[in-house]
Amino acid sequence: MLPRTTKNKESKQNEKEHKMDVYHNGNFLGTGLTGTDRRRTKLKAIPVHRTFLWEGQELFIPALYTGRAGAVLDVCAKIPVEEMAAFLRKWPKKRRLSLKTPQDYEQIDADNPSCRNFLADMSLDDMPLKLGFSSSINWYPEPVFRMGNENPVPAQDDEWSNDKAADMLMTAYGCDRESCWHFVRLSFHWIGTPILSPHKATLDFRAQQIPVTAGHFTTITNTAGELRAFIDQPTVPSSVGHPMQPLPSSDLSTQLSTPISQCRQPSISAVQPDSSTEAVSFPAEISETGIDLKIIHPVTGREYTVTLYECRQTRHSFAGIGAEGVLYPEYCHMLSYRVSPEISRELFDIRDCAEGDHPRKAETPEESCSTQGAAAVFLAGKSDIPEMRMAASSMHFEPVSEIKWRMVFQVQTKANRKILITDFPSQSSCP
Repeated sequence: MLPRTTKNKESKQNEKEHKMDVYHNGNFLGTGLTGTDRRRTKLKAIPVHRTFLWEGQELFIPALYTGRAGAVLDVCAKIPVEEMAAFLRKWPKKRRLSLKTPQDYEQIDADNPSCRNFLADMSLDDMPLKLGFSSSINWYPEPVFRMGNENPVPAQDDEWSNDKAADMLMTAYGCDRESCWHFVRLSFHWIGTPILSPHKATLDFRAQQIPVTAGHFTTITNTAGELRAFIDQPTVPSSVGHPMQPLPSSDLSTQLSTPISQCRQPSISAVQPDSSTEAVSFPAEISETGIDLKIIHPVTGREYTVTLYECRQTRHSFAGIGAEGVLYPEYCHMLSYRVSPEISRELFDIRDCAEGDHPRKAETPEESCSTQGAAAVFLAGKSDIPEMRMAASSMHFEPVSEIKWRMVFQVQTKANRKILITDFPSQSSCP
């Protein structure tokens, strides 16, 4: 734990006063608060003023806020301008405005240094608190805005600019205005008796997991009831410490298991849609036989086998449960598979690469705009067999025969970081 070494006159004044109204139930923007919240749960600031490094990144804790309703911790993560500049060069304005698929949005978030969120567990005087929710907001210096807006003049009203709440935090906490900042507010609930004047705080920081697509495959179901799977080479995002290049072709292969029962023998197809894929076909029926896909974890390098069993098109009716006068897409594909070695369902899943169709008003033609109601319809996969997993494709108004899937790992980009603070100033009782 490092002491904060740079303090200007403004930050010294704020160390004493902290002129910020912080509430237990509110985020940086003040939303989520009722009139009762504002009258009764304003918290008292306890200056902390500690800076520490977390795998090279500087984090500053300006203050802890306590009250009988709960506790709030503000954390300021410093982002060098050079990192944001590199991101904006990789993702210029035209590219940022052309995002289409969920994977596109996941990739830009993974590359964006101001989107690396984190959480923390906190104990005060050795009593753990329960994390309720978190919120975050960013602040950028003017040169970053000029790069992001690709405009040599200061940001205009309709362009990317700082929020007033971010400016308020910069002033209150005296942060360096030559850098970018990612502010995180963590709101905690008391489990036992409120500790209004703590003498010690233990903080365990953990980076939030990000989704990383490690491979793709395409399933094609024909009218004869057969299923073919085309395997693409995976790529690994640079944000998880690897170059953005395909893995060697030997890392992802297709193999057919030897059938155990006297079921129809799967046949191997020599179809090659392009130079980067292999294809096999097998009957679209559940058996002890499946297609084995070898995939590599993007961080640990561990090999996993994903075995595909069946991909069946289904139709689901939303009659009586959807909004009146709204049509919902009803067709999707259900994919059954297993993963070996076992990995938590929270850490690996298979997703449709496409978004699917949006709900629309009953009288609206297919090609016109969708309704302003639900933005999309999702169907969660579920299997009664413990080892068997189900993935649901996106929903469509008409049957489709071809689905492109992606295999997604949830990865943590930093090791946890524990901080102990023992020199709080003496505090009187909070209101």
